[in-house]
Formats: sequence, structure tokens, C-alpha cells
Amino acid sequence: MNADDRRNLETEVMKTGLAGLAGLDGGVSDFVQIIAKIVNDWETSPNRQGEWIDKHKFMRDLLAECNSEDRGAMYSAIAPHLTFKPLPLSSYEAMMTERMHRLISKGAARTEGQAPHPVEVGGQKYVEAEAALATHALVKIHCWTCTRRKNFLADTPVGAMIAARKAGWQRMPTADGPKETCPQCVKKLTKAPRAN
Repeated sequence: MNADDRRNLETEVMKTGLAGLAGLDGGVSDFVQIIAKIVNDWETSPNRQGEWIDKHKFMRDLLAECNSEDRGAMYSAIAPHLTFKPLPLSSYEAMMTERMHRLISKGAARTEGQAPHPVEVGGQKYVEAEAALATHALVKIHCWTCTRRKNFLADTPVGAMIAARKAGWQRMPTADGPKETCPQCVKKLTKAPRAN
């Protein structure tokens, strides 16, 4: 550990209030053991959003505070000192993503960057979400013979397809396999040929 790293570590330890817990004579090793002890001693309790935080979720939140580039090193340093079997790093990262999606959907957090474009159905606007977080299913159908497009909304994808069928959309056989067809084109394609 060079002098700059040591000074940065001392500053971080002082800012977090951990300066008196152990001397920095052992350097990063002592600091890692202190953090691991905090994780090991964690007792399940709820957070402000009502989520019960166990040791794995506490570890998730601890890793979330680290830059994504350094997260692997932090995980590798802390994991051997834990008294419980830690999940793989990828599981903690998936838990971080899931938690952020939940907080964003509740309006408790916001994201940076370009917002997803909402889809409007019946005057309501909907944004794409993971299946676990979704409240509705949206099916976008376009006719293979004309330019008509229609969105159908329901609680499930099957419900949305049922709504499309009730509206007259059909799956018609074609040379390339069955394709969605709008009600107007269904009428044109199924007209009985006239006898001369």
C-alpha cells in the first residue's frame, strides 16, 4: 500500500466513524475484517421502504456503495471473512438491479439518462418493465398484409391476445407460416369466390 492509498483509506475510515475501532497498522486487512464483522453481526431488520434486510441484503447494499469496477475486489476481500456462505457476486448485482427497479417504480428513486418511451393505450401511459415488476401485459400486433397496428393491454399476455381475438384479429395461414391479420384484411381474404 502506497502513501496515497493509506491516506485515502484513513480519510474514508474517519469519515465513516470507524477510526477508533482498530488501528490501521494492518492496513486494508484490518479494515476488511472490521467490515466483515459488521456484516456477520447484522441482525435482520426492516429499512425505510419496509424491506426486511438480512445479511445477504446488507451485503448487497454494501457492495452497491462500491464502484462497479472495484466491486469484484471488494467482494473477494470480504467474502472469506464471512461466517455465512455468501452468494456469488452476480447474484448480489442482480439483487441490486432488482431493488433499484422496485424503488424507481415506487418513485423512491430515479434513474439518470434517457427515460424509456411510454406506450399509450386507452389514455393510460405504460413503461416497459421486467416481468416480476410488471402490472400489465401489452401485446403489439401489426397486420402482415396492410399497415394497421394495434396495441392490446391486459393483466397477462394471454389476456391481451384474447382481447386481440375479440377485436377480430386472427392468425391466418400464409406461405411463411401463420401471421397476424387485422379484421379488415380477414374480411378481404375470407370472402367467398364468386361463381360465374
